[in-house]
Amino acid sequence: MGKVKAARHHPYSVGTTPSLRWAGVEGQIALCDVTGGDQPRISIRGDRAGEISFAIEDIRYLRVAKEFGRTTHLRCVIARNGGTDVVLNGSAGLEYPALVQRLSDELNALGRPNRIQRGLRWWENMIHLAIFGGLCLLLLYAPYDTYVTYGADWRQTELLIAGVLALAAFLGLIGVLSLWHRWYRVRRVEHAADLARFWT
Repeated sequence: MGKVKAARHHPYSVGTTPSLRWAGVEGQIALCDVTGGDQPRISIRGDRAGEISFAIEDIRYLRVAKEFGRTTHLRCVIARNGGTDVVLNGSAGLEYPALVQRLSDELNALGRPNRIQRGLRWWENMIHLAIFGGLCLLLLYAPYDTYVTYGADWRQTELLIAGVLALAAFLGLIGVLSLWHRWYRVRRVEHAADLARFWT
């Protein structure tokens, strides 16, 4: 996914999240330094107080995502070996794309391209499918159940209304599954353009 870029002379600026505050990084902005070489590291410090630092090798996976239905709300989950997950808020940091690309470059340089992922966490995927998919299935079932119970007495207009409602629910279900498949399901990032979809 591209060559490793030269070391920066100033830190990347991104937004903080509760996970960073729990790790002791305080403030509205997180300043992230990435050092390259044989043992690359990332240091994250808050604009108010606190800092954490760990080796890029310790990243179990780097997962980029967009929040439910909020195409401008970006975030990156960094799952660490021997440490809690930290989340970077891309919506509040103009340098978020450059930071994520730099981290992915470093993982590629370490021979760990399989650790670069896109999508939501498993429980977020389940919530999306259960709530929105379940609601569409319920709305799809309702006209059918009503027709079985009362359909013998329906006029053509009532049948048409039930058909339109069922079609709308079916199209809604297709939309929910399409949204999940495109943005939310977890999968490996295959190339730089695939990663860049989350901020272009």
